[in-house]
Amino acid sequence: MPKKKRKIKKKTAKKQKDYFSKIGDAFKNTKFDKRFVYTYLLDIAYYFSIITLIAGIAYSLFKNLENIVSTTTETSTILTRIMPALGIAALVGSLIYILVYTFLKGTIWRKVMRQKARVTYYPKLILLNIFLFLCLAILTLIGALTGPFIILFVIIMLYVVHIYYASLVLFTKENKLFYGIKQGIKKAWKFWFYIIPYLILLLISTASYLITNLFSSFMPTYALNTVSPGIVDTLELIQIYIQDFPKIIPFVILIGLITVFFRTYSRIFYAEFVQTQ
Repeated sequence: MPKKKRKIKKKTAKKQKDYFSKIGDAFKNTKFDKRFVYTYLLDIAYYFSIITLIAGIAYSLFKNLENIVSTTTETSTILTRIMPALGIAALVGSLIYILVYTFLKGTIWRKVMRQKARVTYYPKLILLNIFLFLCLAILTLIGALTGPFIILFVIIMLYVVHIYYASLVLFTKENKLFYGIKQGIKKAWKFWFYIIPYLILLLISTASYLITNLFSSFMPTYALNTVSPGIVDTLELIQIYIQDFPKIIPFVILIGLITVFFRTYSRIFYAEFVQTQ
């Protein structure tokens, strides 16, 4: 065998060895230590904050809907009267969610990257999230207009999200927004390097889903009696759910704790792998 071919084979073998070694290092560095505990607790706080926000808004809308239905049963009238409340709920909910997401998610990523509290970090995180939102909105619009090529734009959107998370890790590490984006693109463009880590994350996600699905199968369930239920029938079903909500709380808590555990592990593993690239 010529020397050149031997050298190429040795080089390829070394690269493969280094690659799997980096994945191994990411696993080794994903320890159940103080960082994991802090991240897990913050992730739980985020999970239950969002659940509380959704439950609060849903209950407020239900009460509005209940008052409207008590005076009329016409669907068109009900929808006309509920729209202002729905608009206010969406606006207030979005603002609260953005604040909760920015503070808690930002703090979670800081804990993952072992970074101290920095006030300047959060405005930069908002800018990064706005940048991601604009990119996805533009791609969605173009994809919707192009019709048959929408699949291509979905792939590009996934690629943008992939770059976003790599950038988020590196930006959080240095607290430098443009540096993080630049390094994120530099490290994430070789998407084939991330195939095995993403498969690992998919397996973790599947395990989480199977376990939580097992517990959720014991939750009380209800169904509408009619084939095409109206607003009144739907309202009655929601009322049953509200009355039986205390029965569901233990399942919500348990499912939340399990889901967040796997999510915390995935987040730390991903952050550790990105830093090795």
